[in-house]
Amino acid sequence: MSTICYFSGTGNNYHVASLIAGHEHSELVNMADFKDVSIHDDSIGIITPVYCGELPQIVRDFLKRVILRSDYIWALAVSGGTVGTALLSVDKLLRYNDLKLSWGGKMLMPDNSLIAKQSEDERLIALDAEIENAAFVISRIEKHIINKYPVERFLGHTSGIQWFFLRRFTGIDRKKADSELCTKCGTCIRVCPLSNISFDEKGEIKFGKNCTECFACMHRCPQGALRAGHLKFTKDRQYVHPQAGTDIMFPEKKKESE
Repeated sequence: MSTICYFSGTGNNYHVASLIAGHEHSELVNMADFKDVSIHDDSIGIITPVYCGELPQIVRDFLKRVILRSDYIWALAVSGGTVGTALLSVDKLLRYNDLKLSWGGKMLMPDNSLIAKQSEDERLIALDAEIENAAFVISRIEKHIINKYPVERFLGHTSGIQWFFLRRFTGIDRKKADSELCTKCGTCIRVCPLSNISFDEKGEIKFGKNCTECFACMHRCPQGALRAGHLKFTKDRQYVHPQAGTDIMFPEKKKESE
């Protein structure tokens, strides 16, 4: 048997995980919703996005909290560019529990960056290659191939340097809703994996301090009403995987809010 653990904000990792799980007859585990303390299986996969060349904090916390037990653990780093040191970090976190990463790979998918807007052609090229790239991953993991996973360093501190400049010059931690555009629909509350967004006592959108920077709220806002620091994030810059809409990825949260 096989288990695939994934984290996804705008749907890339969710859809990649679904493609691989469908072929491997695997159980899918959303890291954001998993409440158990351990996973035991013949094969365990970790599918993670890459933020500024590193693991999102929510993935890092999952790997620290959940005990994985398997003879074959693989990881796929999905990003719009570099894999950075994400796979190296997965391996290091596994070794705390006397495990190791058997196979690690990277996969190019459309970028959901708030700063550099990716062209529509670039997004379509990445989406067109998704099935072929997923098939390659399947060909590796179904045979339990072991490899030397890729590491792409930037001065040895990929994530720290990039996040420092991102936060320093954009003020990305200061998120808010544009009062003229926001309709209080609650979509951002519904899709936040860490329940970091809520309505305040006046019925306005309020952001907490427990953000993993997945940008699901900004990309999935129907009005394009959310802002991050100096960044004016308009609807034409939004990206959601075409087969991972909000109702598909968050059906239970929709049911709870009705």
